[in-house]
Amino acid sequence: MKNFHFIFFLLFFVCNLSYGQIQINRNLNLELAEKDSIKSSKLENSLIAFLTEAQNGTYSNEYVDSTHLKEFEFFFNKLAGIGKNNNPIFNDPIILKSYTPDKSTYFITVAFSGVKNETPFIYQVTEFKVLPYKNHYRFYCPFKERTSNFKSKKNQKRQLPL
Repeated sequence: MKNFHFIFFLLFFVCNLSYGQIQINRNLNLELAEKDSIKSSKLENSLIAFLTEAQNGTYSNEYVDSTHLKEFEFFFNKLAGIGKNNNPIFNDPIILKSYTPDKSTYFITVAFSGVKNETPFIYQVTEFKVLPYKNHYRFYCPFKERTSNFKSKKNQKRQLPL
């Protein structure tokens, strides 16, 4: 019986290694698209493919618009290779939140965590803007939406006392 478990574990590990896809966890079994299992499945599969590309540091035009990638290169570079190195040990990404303001656009928040020297840590929490594209979804940096109402204020030049 032990041999059977070992062989099953080995096959499972080899299959996961050969496909090289990231697995994700959903916080409290969160549905990515409420009351729509087909959309939820497409969102989840797109997220897995996108995060797998991010981990490999190669983004395809299928999951990230190339113009957007160039404009927000710093955002996507921060994701490149995430979870790939062995020390610290990274956990599967966890989807913390998913919502849609208009039933088409989604905002998905993902946490990247791990363990280093037996101490758990949160490496990064990232929000993505997700839009339908062909038969799946594309991922965008949400900075424009999140900063559109920011106001700037000019500081008056002050003379420093001598």
